[in-house]
Amino acid sequence: TAIERFPAIQRRLILAGYLALRPGGVMVYSTCTIAPEENEAVVASLLARTDAELCALELPGLKMRPGLTDWEDETFPEVVTRCRRILPQDNDTEPFFLALIRRPIGNSERRMTNAEFKTPESR
Repeated sequence: TAIERFPAIQRRLILAGYLALRPGGVMVYSTCTIAPEENEAVVASLLARTDAELCALELPGLKMRPGLTDWEDETFPEVVTRCRRILPQDNDTEPFFLALIRRPIGNSERRMTNAEFKTPESR
């Protein structure tokens, strides 16, 4: 199913975007779903594989909820609470997930090899 395929693709995309950042650069990871396997799990994977930092994120005028720290049999780092979930019942909108990600200054410019870049799901 798509929900089983998308997380592996999203893990590769978020990593590629992060590696394209210059030190001190920021990016937004956003989806139009509230499925934790496409959101918090993808962000947690990036955090585990890199020195990425999650920044606080607020959008005035929208009610936002923090990212989840656990879901089913998975536990995510406490820092994912800096991610934001926008739920339909809170704002009369479609669902959204947002994470503001920063590449620290002083980060080495080392590039990952193709083998390192692939996620376990894509091998």
